[in-house]
Amino acid sequence: AGLFDGSGGPAANYQLLDTSNFSGNVVVVHVYDLGIECEDQGNLAHKINRYTTVHDRVLVGGLFHAGVEVYGQEWSYGSTDVPDGGVYAALPRLNPQHTYKATVVMGPTERSQKEVMHILRRLSVEWQGLEYNLLHHNCLDFANALCIELGVGRMPGWIDRIGRTASSLDILRSATAERLDQTKDLVRTVSSSIETTFQSEEALAQTVQATAEAIGAGVERWGQDLFGALSRALGNEERASE
Repeated sequence: AGLFDGSGGPAANYQLLDTSNFSGNVVVVHVYDLGIECEDQGNLAHKINRYTTVHDRVLVGGLFHAGVEVYGQEWSYGSTDVPDGGVYAALPRLNPQHTYKATVVMGPTERSQKEVMHILRRLSVEWQGLEYNLLHHNCLDFANALCIELGVGRMPGWIDRIGRTASSLDILRSATAERLDQTKDLVRTVSSSIETTFQSEEALAQTVQATAEAIGAGVERWGQDLFGALSRALGNEERASE
């Protein structure tokens, strides 16, 4: 495949890119369509990319992989089941898992080759393949992180636009679901509190009623006893007068 310019407007898209004057410290980002397109059945990501880029006429976004080339090596990040894996090097524009699309020139880095290797060793620890997440911790996020470390800024927005949008929507969905769960918990708590209050008030009312009934019964027994005593006393006086 040739080396194509993917740095900006329609006039530059997919024009041959002259790299003859590039020094080793120039940072470039190689953009790939996800996966390898099979001749017999095609590739879903490639079909989506042809649609979102109007058949490669406008660079607005798509499902892409990106690798960052500096000092002759292209560095990428991917999912792996191997501990301490994730960050890997490949020959520029020849990633075996994806299909090369275009290259964006980011500019020269002031980091020496030794400093770049030190950065990559640190990023290899921070970017574990076991922690790969298609929406929130992927190859495009790594490419941006590496470009920032090299002092050339973030990649053009068209490269990771769909990923950023999907990530934001997923975060919004998660936050909405969390707030909904919190609301449900609050409703359950308030309902339980109200129910407990009603139960307490009902128990108190029952206690007051029972106490009142006991007092009433006691007063009634006392009245009956007093009436009996008076009746007996009056009877005794009548018998004495006779």
